[in-house]
Amino acid sequence: MDMSDRKAVVGDIGATHVRFAITDIDELSIDHYAVFRTDSFSSIKQALVAYLRSVPTHPGQIGIAVSGLVEQGAGSKNNPGWSFGEEDILAIEGVDSLLLLNGTAALANVLPFLGPHDIAQLGGKDPDRNAPKVVIGAGNSLGIGALVPMADGWKVMAGQGGHMAFLAANQKELDILDRLMAGQEYVSAEMVLSATGLAFVHALELERAGRPASGLTADAVIDAAGSGDDPVAAAILADFAIRLGRFAGDIALLFEAGGGLYLAGGIPPRILDVLGKGGFRDAFENKGRWSTYLAELPVFVIKAQDAGLRGVAVALSSRHTG
Repeated sequence: MDMSDRKAVVGDIGATHVRFAITDIDELSIDHYAVFRTDSFSSIKQALVAYLRSVPTHPGQIGIAVSGLVEQGAGSKNNPGWSFGEEDILAIEGVDSLLLLNGTAALANVLPFLGPHDIAQLGGKDPDRNAPKVVIGAGNSLGIGALVPMADGWKVMAGQGGHMAFLAANQKELDILDRLMAGQEYVSAEMVLSATGLAFVHALELERAGRPASGLTADAVIDAAGSGDDPVAAAILADFAIRLGRFAGDIALLFEAGGGLYLAGGIPPRILDVLGKGGFRDAFENKGRWSTYLAELPVFVIKAQDAGLRGVAVALSSRHTG
């Protein structure tokens, strides 16, 4: 086994895909990169063991980002429904230490290290390198993380911002809110600004148009919109971009994110053309007397699929030097 303190196995566990790699936490390099479908495994332990068996050697240091609540020393329950404790991972042969962190926190960690090839810019000016940076992960869940400058460096902040209330801004959104509230008392932003929400709104709009529900997944809705054969799907993506822009503008104001707002997750990279058409940016900036401030604030879409893994490597490096 490679027991170097500067090498580690890093993982990024999402609801759809599981990614693993071996990294040098000084260089943030990514080697032996592998992607699996999450539903191919019954547990995070099974997925990790499968990866470790696929590489010739591996270090004993492990860092894993999960798309859900993380409780250090206890465990996690993330969107695939995998509940586990740290002891489950530490029981794997050859594993000596483990760091668990929230997936959006991992993305926040890597923001200063993203290069031009990792991102696409959606308007605004150059970021202020010394101002807070914010990331919104929109995929099967909706996560928010921030990187805030402190006297001794950067501090990562991550919570459960996707579970803030969804606020309707027009009659169409009031109809969505009413339908989602049937049988439940609370509707979160995640229930609309996520893959599940995208599929739900598509089915609802088909119903409103007097057409049978298609049962399309979010991926299928995005594909249908891109093909030009489904005008309902295209309209829904345009509305989704506007809602995401309005939400992103709120979060940017919350942190005064002069360092830039970053969009990540499974959805934004797939709808770059829609996000760039103007509806997203108009909604992002439309904040009354703060519109001028937001007009200059840059928005980026993270295209790099290994960004979460690199963010875990940054967290491991910080633990060694902190």
